[in-house]
Amino acid sequence: MGLRSSARPLPPVTEQVMADSPSSDGGVAIGIDVGTQGARVIVAERGGRVLASARRTWPLQDDDEDKREQDPEEWWRAVVSCLREVTSLLGRVSVGAVSVAATSGTLVLADDRMRPVRPAMMWNDKRAKLEVDIVNNELREEISTAFQPGFTLPKALWVARHEPEIWRAARHVLTAGDWLLCRLTGLAPVSDFTNVFKSGYDLRNNRWPEGLDRLGLPVDRFPRVVASGTDIGPLSPQVVADTGLSSETRVVAGITDATAAQIASGAVSVGDWVSTIGTGLSIKGVTLEPLLAPSAVGLYNHRHWSSGWIPTATSHCGADSIGRRFPGEDLDDLSRSAARYDMSSVIVLPLSTVGEYFPFRVPEARGFEIGNPRDRADLFRGYLEGIAFVERMAMNAMTAAGAEVDGPQRTMGGGAANPEWLRIRASVLRRPVTRPRETSSAFGAAIIALAGDPVAISPLAREIVTDDAVADPSPRSIELYEERFASFQEALTERGYLEREP
Repeated sequence: MGLRSSARPLPPVTEQVMADSPSSDGGVAIGIDVGTQGARVIVAERGGRVLASARRTWPLQDDDEDKREQDPEEWWRAVVSCLREVTSLLGRVSVGAVSVAATSGTLVLADDRMRPVRPAMMWNDKRAKLEVDIVNNELREEISTAFQPGFTLPKALWVARHEPEIWRAARHVLTAGDWLLCRLTGLAPVSDFTNVFKSGYDLRNNRWPEGLDRLGLPVDRFPRVVASGTDIGPLSPQVVADTGLSSETRVVAGITDATAAQIASGAVSVGDWVSTIGTGLSIKGVTLEPLLAPSAVGLYNHRHWSSGWIPTATSHCGADSIGRRFPGEDLDDLSRSAARYDMSSVIVLPLSTVGEYFPFRVPEARGFEIGNPRDRADLFRGYLEGIAFVERMAMNAMTAAGAEVDGPQRTMGGGAANPEWLRIRASVLRRPVTRPRETSSAFGAAIIALAGDPVAISPLAREIVTDDAVADPSPRSIELYEERFASFQEALTERGYLEREP
């Protein structure tokens, strides 16, 4: 069996163009996504159809190796411009609510009038390397989070230590999403469970840890925390004037961009899992309790918006390795040619950087290719299979940690667009792999806004998320890949990346 279309198709909607009139089943909302390279705004109706959308992009700054900064006011100008555009397309259609998804771990320091006191330190800013150890040592008795340089809290400490005058001018320690919500409402800062994870919030006890004060980071500078989907208040009069939206439009608490994409995939209930293949491989699911894997730095747990937890793991094995190994080549043509083979002649660990932290933790790990490929397409297939093997190892690690896995593996990201890869992954995972029709974080934010209540998010997502394609496992391929997967694990064991089982 192979790739098949979804049984529940939705009519296509052209980007930036108003679709047919909204259905009468109630509700139109806006989702905003502010990422690393741009902003996107989506208008969706309760039936799941996208009515209009708009995008704005900005150039990335050429910072040094560890420094990554952006101007939050540039984000805001892009958001207002997008909102104004979609409002003009909507005409008399009333927007009930709006919510925001934004990058996780980005730090925005603002004064008491919500003006940034310095450029935002982005999620991939790694200057806080020394501060990570300080934060981990101080907070390890209160929370289980293993902080990394890209997290919000170590970066706040970095500013306090390296830019004391700027720190004294800062009244609020916020993430990108927190700051954008403040700009929408004009009210005191509010955050959500997913955004505050990297800011040091104690998710189990629902409080800011006392250790923040000992670090010299006063708790009163951090925002109030609610569940995603909680009603915060109306749009500010200034936003109403600038965008053309109604003063009756409500603002609801948002979410991190990756978790918004998870909602857009439909992976919202216990047992649901989604893999996103971008630069690396990210896996998210829903469990009743946090998953613990002490040896895997790449695994952490967000608190679910209504009940349960969201284990999240990231591998460095992803599409970046393909781009580096096949620069300038026609990947679509390679995929079509690779489909001629039942299985690659090559065993590949597709690591493009040194070090891996999930599903195995080996800081010095390096990628490898074993075997002689018949041609470039055969080698390309080896890379597709290698990432699928890592995905299976990751899911095995989740189940070994106690996770329930139910139903198909949902998938998003650039890698989800490759139909041959979907078929390979389905056979390696031995489960169907589904690709949702609308994969953007902005759509996930729109679902949150449409729900208007944390407990309503999951039921609504299950109702309106529609699959674009489904890849079924092939019995013959399952048999072939079982043997090859064992060989892949043996190759990892021989290099010391896995421990040999007794």
